[in-house]
Amino acid sequence: MLETKERPANTRGQTVPSRTFAIAVGVVVVLVVAAIWAIVAATGTDEIDVATELADEWTAAWSGDDPESVAALYTEDGVHGPPPSWNLGTVQGRDAILTHATTYVGNIESVVRTGDLTAAGGGRYTYPIDFTASGAEYEGVAEVEVEGDLAARFEILEATLR
Repeated sequence: MLETKERPANTRGQTVPSRTFAIAVGVVVVLVVAAIWAIVAATGTDEIDVATELADEWTAAWSGDDPESVAALYTEDGVHGPPPSWNLGTVQGRDAILTHATTYVGNIESVVRTGDLTAAGGGRYTYPIDFTASGAEYEGVAEVEVEGDLAARFEILEATLR
């Protein structure tokens, strides 16, 4: 007949789990946490890479006098926000953005991203820019909101004359 060993009981009279069981639970917890961290890290990295690429393409399109390329960066219902001080309001929809870009792209001599993107939450990333429009030099902060591999929104949050 097979002998069974009784495990010690704690102060409440409950059986204490074996050391092997406790180690197994610890390993499972570590693996689950590592898997969750890897998923979150991979998702965030991909999104900021897309945001960076969009920001660089956006600055190049405005600098290159290319309204079609500007509009192509937005989702079908995307939103463009020029500097608030220009009182132009926001423009919504890729076709409207194309019309806006066609009207104003000739006034933009250059747009340059001058720093790294910073996560603002909800798929939004801000970054510093310098730009020249109608001969005036500005420094400001732009924001891109990523949706898939396109921009749901590009907005110049602030622009100050230099």
